[in-house]
Amino acid sequence: MKHEITHVDPMSLGKVAAVIYAAMGAVMWLFVPIILLIPTGGAGDEMFAKGLMMFFFLAAPIIQGIMGFVLGMIAGAVYNLVSRNFGGLLITLKELG
Repeated sequence: MKHEITHVDPMSLGKVAAVIYAAMGAVMWLFVPIILLIPTGGAGDEMFAKGLMMFFFLAAPIIQGIMGFVLGMIAGAVYNLVSRNFGGLLITLKELG
């Protein structure tokens, strides 16, 4: 059976996108800081740069979550405009059981 998605709630899409983007930031947060912990014996400037990079990697899930929310809301609003003029996505659903 075919169905057409003619409207997407931008707030709903924004929340889902925020969770997905934050999860991607968390994955990055798990692996990249390990590299920054390797001692290099650098001077103060190098240590400051490493500290700044560590801060941004720790903040990445939050920053990416916020950006995902905003971009998801924009995508939902744009989808609604496009689907109103050109039609929505056609999906085929299969009944289980």
